[in-house]
Amino acid sequence: MKKTLAFLIALSILAPVASALAIDGTITVKPLESDVLTGSEIKVDIRASGLKDVYAMSFELEYNNRLVQFKEIEEGALLNADPKPLFQTKVTSTKDGGKIFVGLSNIDGKTNLKDQGTIFTIKFKALISGKAIIGITKLQGRKINFDQVELKGEAGNFLIKEPATKPILQVDPTELDFGSIKYDESKTLKVHVSNMGKEGLSGNVEIHNIWITSDLEKFAKEEFDLSITVAPKEEHNLVVNSNYTGRLSIFTNGGSKDVVCKFYLQDKTPINNLPPDLTVDEPKDGAIFSTNKIKLKGRTNPTAKIYLNGTPQPIASDGSFEYDLMLLEGENKIEVRAVSEAGLEATKIIKVKLDTIKPVVSIKDPGEIVHNQTLCIKGTTEPGTTIKVGGKPVSPDQSGAFSVCFDLKKGLNELSLIVTDQAGNITEWKKTVNYVAQEIIKITMWVGSPRAQVNGQTIYLDTPAVVKNGRTFVPVRFVSEKMKASVIWNQKTRSVTVEGKTHKCIVSIGSDTAFLDGDVVRLEAAPFIQGSSTMVPLRFIAQDTLGATISYDPKDKRIDLELVIEL
Repeated sequence: MKKTLAFLIALSILAPVASALAIDGTITVKPLESDVLTGSEIKVDIRASGLKDVYAMSFELEYNNRLVQFKEIEEGALLNADPKPLFQTKVTSTKDGGKIFVGLSNIDGKTNLKDQGTIFTIKFKALISGKAIIGITKLQGRKINFDQVELKGEAGNFLIKEPATKPILQVDPTELDFGSIKYDESKTLKVHVSNMGKEGLSGNVEIHNIWITSDLEKFAKEEFDLSITVAPKEEHNLVVNSNYTGRLSIFTNGGSKDVVCKFYLQDKTPINNLPPDLTVDEPKDGAIFSTNKIKLKGRTNPTAKIYLNGTPQPIASDGSFEYDLMLLEGENKIEVRAVSEAGLEATKIIKVKLDTIKPVVSIKDPGEIVHNQTLCIKGTTEPGTTIKVGGKPVSPDQSGAFSVCFDLKKGLNELSLIVTDQAGNITEWKKTVNYVAQEIIKITMWVGSPRAQVNGQTIYLDTPAVVKNGRTFVPVRFVSEKMKASVIWNQKTRSVTVEGKTHKCIVSIGSDTAFLDGDVVRLEAAPFIQGSSTMVPLRFIAQDTLGATISYDPKDKRIDLELVIEL
């Protein structure tokens, strides 16, 4: 009993406090991202890391119970401490989603929780395809002396897919460049064959050119490297010093793919009046990188020499080359020059860009509290970036301007978007907003006129507003009931009780004494009955009791009332 009481006391004070504290620990859903199949089990670890003097904590896990079904919870290593922390969970599931409340605390009053480890493991069942987010909200923590600690939560994203119904063939690459080859020489390159679908890939290889061979004709396996050899012979009657393109086909029960094979047939006798072949495979001209170290790969004739930005470089015996390059921020010009034995040259110039700076994102702050269920925000970022909101892409215009909308639920909402530039640098924007639903009621009346408007709709009053002894009076029942207040007439005491959202008043016919929330107040003028309506001072009933704002246009004798009600 004492242990439970201590635990509840520790958690009872975990109330939100606005502050700018440093992060004292992180609660993470692991894995952060994963692909799963419908019907399969999703095993999620809830891990703590970097906890600093944390004695007690609580948080909620939120998930879409249409996509995943909660199965069970298993305690983790962080709970196997001495003393053993008190651990409580509560699972709820409604039409709005599933929630798991989690609370844990040491109970001896002097020992903090372990600084890191798995708190517990949750098992879910994937129900239907979609993106399931398991988020962490309402994170609160306290020290032994009950000071607040600041904790951060990291959500997990699970892409649920329908299981494949048949094998799916994938071949990489689908084009091979064998470079220069002479008669009676051969060169072998490989492609990777894999099955991206249901198990059971099988098929055969069909060759369309006499100078192409492969190490397999038939196969029945899920993943392997297929060796493809180009070996031109004189009996093939090919024309030397010419380019050739051929292909082989891979036919399977998971689709078919063609592999294009290219080579240049070089005469056995060196030709001194032709420049050497030069191919640069990586990097591609115009590429943008976020890391300053890249590889330069290519091929030339085996007897040629290679110069990189004017500096000689070694090449392999088959003419291939590969070098590590260090880029500078901004545009980099790479010059690759091949020189034949006869002194003839071939040059390739590749321009690449190093961009290590995260994209700048500027978003107009929507504020902490919003009143529209659909919140649309506008922002700007660098042109050419990609934006994702909840996994869905949003395209900025040519200037980088964009607009995104969020569908909010009542209460706190975690908003986020991810901006990625062409180099792969990422900037993430996050914002927590509180959606408070509102109803706005607008009433317009004219002194002496039975016409009135409620939210733009015209109606006619039995008794219009009047001015008496310099004071404006309005029919109490009409104004009060249109502003969602209750009105009770007491015939015996000839009094009216009006109860609005925040205040309650009682006025009596012929008396300038009234009651507002139980306190006696003096009215500007006494209420009276005109026709079938009780008339009361405008400012007392509309502003003081109901909380509406009042504006008056003396030229048109127009009264405008506006009341905002939080739902």
